[in-house]
Amino acid sequence: MFKILITGSTGFVGKNLVEKLSLKKFLIYEAFFDKERSLINQVRKFDNKKIKSQFNFENIKNIDYVVNCAAILPSAKGKKKYNLTDYRKINVEQTLNTAKQLLNKGVKRFIHISTILVENFKEENNFQDSRDYYRISKLECEIALMEFSKKTGLEVVILRPPLIYGKFVKGNFLSLLNLIHKKIPLPFKNIKNIRSYCGVDNLTDLITVCFNHPKAAGKIFSVSDGEDITIGDLIEKISKYMQSSIILYSFPMLFLKLISKLVFRTSAINNLTESLRVDISNTCKTLDWSPAFSLDHGIKKTVDWYLKNK
Repeated sequence: MFKILITGSTGFVGKNLVEKLSLKKFLIYEAFFDKERSLINQVRKFDNKKIKSQFNFENIKNIDYVVNCAAILPSAKGKKKYNLTDYRKINVEQTLNTAKQLLNKGVKRFIHISTILVENFKEENNFQDSRDYYRISKLECEIALMEFSKKTGLEVVILRPPLIYGKFVKGNFLSLLNLIHKKIPLPFKNIKNIRSYCGVDNLTDLITVCFNHPKAAGKIFSVSDGEDITIGDLIEKISKYMQSSIILYSFPMLFLKLISKLVFRTSAINNLTESLRVDISNTCKTLDWSPAFSLDHGIKKTVDWYLKNK
């Protein structure tokens, strides 16, 4: 029986991964931040959906695979809750510290969840908000992990998803679900952006492939649903599965961004309206993988969860 340690197990992706792996023959350990979010060393064993014990890294042995989902994310409201130093401390230093602590625990592979936002990142950018802090910290973490891998021989795999949605979703996607459910008219009618999304079920499926695929070690893979749509199309799909009509109207993008900046929602608007297409052809070819679930399947499942738990 493989032993899997999942860091950030109480977060959005972590919860879904624990749920998925609990249905398979894996022994799961969950690792999470302490109350001050300063150290990832609290660990509990998850077996048949019951917590059996609680301890720290020093007391666990023979871990086969680690999936690092732990991170602080940009504030959904765009406020600077954390500064760049905070992002670096948790998203870079703590991730590397976790890898160091687990190096002698028999770990075969360390799978790190990064973000597609690190691609085409320009270091000369003038950091403006939490999304920029998040992006640079995730890029620095990738570099640090790859260097650590070269020095120690620990196999590292990095996955780069775009905006992730699904059961337990938070942040901007949850805000969009709330707006559509309340039938609030949205100003996205003529926005022709093309954007990739990643259903959490597709992400967790790829994670399991990366556990032991011989071509995964030391590589970076982009991941998405393999379907690109506009924000208008996304809203229509959500409203369809909610069985809720919604009005889309036109509003000049310049004014939309100006208003969003005034109410501290700039990053949220950018996440929804900018174009961001993810090429997963290398991932599919190298790992003999393809998205197991369609975008429609993922949206419907997300909406069903939302309606059941709202």
